[in-house]
Amino acid sequence: MQPFIPHKLPLDTIASEPLIALLGKVNRSLAYYDGVLKGLPNPELLLSLMTTQEAVLSSTIEGTQASLSDVLKSEAGEIPTGEARQLYIQEILNYRKALKSAEGELKTRPFNLNRLLRALQAEEGAWNKWIAFFLEALTEQAKGDAEKATRIIRVYDDLTIRVIETTRSQFAVPILDQKNFSTLQSLRKQGPST
Repeated sequence: MQPFIPHKLPLDTIASEPLIALLGKVNRSLAYYDGVLKGLPNPELLLSLMTTQEAVLSSTIEGTQASLSDVLKSEAGEIPTGEARQLYIQEILNYRKALKSAEGELKTRPFNLNRLLRALQAEEGAWNKWIAFFLEALTEQAKGDAEKATRIIRVYDDLTIRVIETTRSQFAVPILDQKNFSTLQSLRKQGPST
Protein backbone atom coordinates (compact mmCIF):
# COMPACT_ATOMS: atom_id res chain seq x y z
CA MET A 1 0.00 0.00 0.00
CA GLN A 2 1.38 3.36 -1.02
CA PRO A 3 0.81 6.40 1.19
CA PHE A 4 -1.34 9.13 -0.28
CA ILE A 5 0.70 12.20 -1.22
CA PRO A 6 -1.69 15.14 -1.23
CA HIS A 7 -1.50 17.97 -3.69
CA LYS A 8 -0.42 21.33 -2.35
CA LEU A 9 -3.09 23.25 -0.50
CA PRO A 10 -5.05 25.06 -3.24
CA LEU A 11 -4.79 28.52 -1.74
CA ASP A 12 -6.18 30.12 -4.89
CA THR A 13 -9.49 28.24 -4.43
CA ILE A 14 -9.95 29.18 -0.78
CA ALA A 15 -12.19 32.16 -0.19
CA SER A 16 -10.43 33.80 2.74
CA GLU A 17 -12.86 36.68 3.28
CA PRO A 18 -15.59 34.59 4.95
CA LEU A 19 -12.95 33.10 7.26
CA ILE A 20 -11.71 36.44 8.64
CA ALA A 21 -14.48 36.74 11.25
CA LEU A 22 -13.88 33.14 12.35
CA LEU A 23 -10.14 33.82 12.69
CA GLY A 24 -10.97 36.77 14.93
CA LYS A 25 -13.20 34.58 17.14
CA VAL A 26 -10.53 31.92 17.38
CA ASN A 27 -7.86 34.48 18.22
CA ARG A 28 -10.00 36.01 21.00
CA SER A 29 -10.94 32.62 22.45
CA LEU A 30 -7.39 31.31 22.44
CA ALA A 31 -6.03 34.55 23.90
CA TYR A 32 -8.61 34.42 26.69
CA TYR A 33 -7.81 30.76 27.40
CA ASP A 34 -4.08 31.56 27.42
CA GLY A 35 -4.72 34.36 29.91
CA VAL A 36 -6.72 32.06 32.17
CA LEU A 37 -3.95 29.45 32.05
CA LYS A 38 -1.41 32.09 33.01
CA GLY A 39 -3.50 32.67 36.16
CA LEU A 40 -3.02 29.07 37.27
CA PRO A 41 -0.12 28.34 39.60
CA ASN A 42 0.53 25.12 37.66
CA PRO A 43 -1.29 24.81 34.28
CA GLU A 44 -0.11 21.20 33.95
CA LEU A 45 -2.56 20.27 36.72
CA LEU A 46 -5.47 21.50 34.58
CA LEU A 47 -4.19 19.70 31.50
CA SER A 48 -3.66 16.51 33.50
CA LEU A 49 -7.21 16.73 34.84
CA MET A 50 -8.60 17.26 31.33
CA THR A 51 -6.61 14.30 30.00
CA THR A 52 -7.92 12.15 32.84
CA GLN A 53 -11.48 13.31 32.13
CA GLU A 54 -11.05 12.36 28.46
CA ALA A 55 -9.73 8.94 29.52
CA VAL A 56 -12.77 8.43 31.77
CA LEU A 57 -15.22 9.42 29.03
CA SER A 58 -13.54 7.26 26.38
CA SER A 59 -13.29 4.29 28.73
CA THR A 60 -16.98 4.64 29.63
CA ILE A 61 -17.85 4.07 25.98
CA GLU A 62 -16.03 0.75 26.26
CA GLY A 63 -17.97 -0.24 29.39
CA THR A 64 -15.57 0.89 32.10
CA GLN A 65 -17.50 1.90 35.20
CA ALA A 66 -15.46 4.40 37.17
CA SER A 67 -15.85 8.14 37.50
CA LEU A 68 -13.34 10.97 37.40
CA SER A 69 -13.85 11.25 41.15
CA ASP A 70 -12.97 7.55 41.58
CA VAL A 71 -9.74 8.01 39.62
CA LEU A 72 -8.74 11.16 41.52
CA LYS A 73 -9.45 9.51 44.88
CA SER A 74 -7.37 6.50 43.84
CA GLU A 75 -4.48 8.74 42.82
CA ALA A 76 -4.75 10.52 46.17
CA GLY A 77 -4.17 7.19 47.91
CA GLU A 78 -7.72 6.01 48.62
CA ILE A 79 -8.03 2.31 47.83
CA PRO A 80 -11.14 1.63 45.71
CA THR A 81 -13.65 -0.88 47.03
CA GLY A 82 -13.93 -4.03 44.99
CA GLU A 83 -11.53 -5.61 42.56
CA ALA A 84 -13.66 -4.66 39.55
CA ARG A 85 -13.49 -0.96 40.50
CA GLN A 86 -9.71 -1.20 40.89
CA LEU A 87 -9.44 -2.77 37.43
CA TYR A 88 -11.67 -0.08 35.90
CA ILE A 89 -9.54 2.65 37.42
CA GLN A 90 -6.36 0.96 36.20
CA GLU A 91 -7.86 0.75 32.70
CA ILE A 92 -8.57 4.51 32.78
CA LEU A 93 -5.02 5.21 33.96
CA ASN A 94 -3.70 3.04 31.11
CA TYR A 95 -5.83 5.00 28.64
CA ARG A 96 -4.49 8.29 30.02
CA LYS A 97 -0.94 6.99 29.71
CA ALA A 98 -1.65 6.07 26.08
CA LEU A 99 -3.02 9.57 25.43
CA LYS A 100 0.11 11.15 26.86
CA SER A 101 2.27 8.79 24.82
CA ALA A 102 0.38 9.74 21.65
CA GLU A 103 0.84 13.42 22.50
CA GLY A 104 4.57 12.83 22.75
CA GLU A 105 4.57 11.01 19.41
CA LEU A 106 2.90 13.98 17.72
CA LYS A 107 5.96 16.04 18.57
CA THR A 108 8.15 13.77 16.44
CA ARG A 109 5.74 12.48 13.77
CA PRO A 110 3.44 14.28 11.39
CA PHE A 111 -0.29 13.85 11.88
CA ASN A 112 -1.75 11.69 9.11
CA LEU A 113 -4.70 13.31 7.31
CA ASN A 114 -4.73 11.17 4.16
CA ARG A 115 -8.44 10.31 4.09
CA LEU A 116 -9.53 13.84 4.86
CA LEU A 117 -7.20 15.31 2.24
CA ARG A 118 -8.51 12.95 -0.44
CA ALA A 119 -12.09 13.98 0.32
CA LEU A 120 -11.26 17.67 0.38
CA GLN A 121 -9.60 17.52 -3.03
CA ALA A 122 -12.67 15.87 -4.56
CA GLU A 123 -15.37 18.35 -3.47
CA GLU A 124 -15.72 21.93 -4.68
CA GLY A 125 -15.49 24.42 -1.79
CA ALA A 126 -14.65 21.65 0.68
CA TRP A 127 -11.50 23.39 1.90
CA ASN A 128 -13.47 26.43 3.03
CA LYS A 129 -16.02 24.24 4.80
CA TRP A 130 -13.30 22.28 6.54
CA ILE A 131 -11.33 25.37 7.56
CA ALA A 132 -14.50 27.03 8.89
CA PHE A 133 -15.41 23.86 10.82
CA PHE A 134 -11.91 23.64 12.27
CA LEU A 135 -11.91 27.30 13.34
CA GLU A 136 -15.33 26.92 14.99
CA ALA A 137 -14.11 23.80 16.80
CA LEU A 138 -11.03 25.65 18.05
CA THR A 139 -13.20 28.50 19.30
CA GLU A 140 -15.58 26.20 21.18
CA GLN A 141 -12.77 24.11 22.64
CA ALA A 142 -10.90 27.19 23.87
CA LYS A 143 -14.08 28.64 25.44
CA GLY A 144 -14.90 25.36 27.17
CA ASP A 145 -11.38 24.87 28.45
CA ALA A 146 -11.21 28.48 29.68
CA GLU A 147 -14.45 27.93 31.63
CA LYS A 148 -13.03 24.77 33.21
CA ALA A 149 -9.80 26.54 34.10
CA THR A 150 -11.73 29.44 35.63
CA ARG A 151 -13.73 27.01 37.79
CA ILE A 152 -10.50 25.35 38.91
CA ILE A 153 -9.04 28.73 39.83
CA ARG A 154 -12.14 29.45 41.95
CA VAL A 155 -11.79 26.09 43.73
CA TYR A 156 -8.10 26.78 44.25
CA ASP A 157 -8.85 30.22 45.71
CA ASP A 158 -11.44 28.75 48.07
CA LEU A 159 -9.03 26.00 49.10
CA THR A 160 -6.28 28.56 49.71
CA ILE A 161 -8.51 30.52 52.09
CA ARG A 162 -9.61 27.35 53.91
CA VAL A 163 -6.04 26.07 54.29
CA ILE A 164 -4.76 29.40 55.59
CA GLU A 165 -7.66 29.71 58.03
CA THR A 166 -7.21 26.12 59.21
CA THR A 167 -3.42 26.02 59.50
CA ARG A 168 -2.72 29.66 60.33
CA SER A 169 0.68 28.93 58.78
CA GLN A 170 2.84 31.23 56.68
CA PHE A 171 3.86 28.16 54.66
CA ALA A 172 0.34 27.12 53.62
CA VAL A 173 0.18 29.04 50.34
CA PRO A 174 3.71 28.11 49.17
CA ILE A 175 2.79 24.45 49.73
CA LEU A 176 -0.38 24.88 47.67
CA ASP A 177 1.51 26.74 44.94
CA GLN A 178 4.14 24.03 44.64
CA LYS A 179 5.24 24.06 40.98
CA ASN A 180 6.89 20.66 41.11
CA PHE A 181 3.89 18.36 41.48
CA SER A 182 6.06 15.25 41.11
CA THR A 183 7.95 16.28 44.25
CA LEU A 184 4.68 16.31 46.19
CA GLN A 185 3.75 12.91 44.77
CA SER A 186 7.12 11.40 45.67
CA LEU A 187 6.87 12.81 49.20
CA ARG A 188 3.41 11.23 49.55
CA LYS A 189 4.77 7.86 48.36
CA GLN A 190 7.66 8.01 50.85
CA GLY A 191 5.25 8.49 53.71
CA PRO A 192 5.86 10.47 56.89
CA SER A 193 9.46 11.25 57.71
CA THR A 194 10.85 9.77 60.88
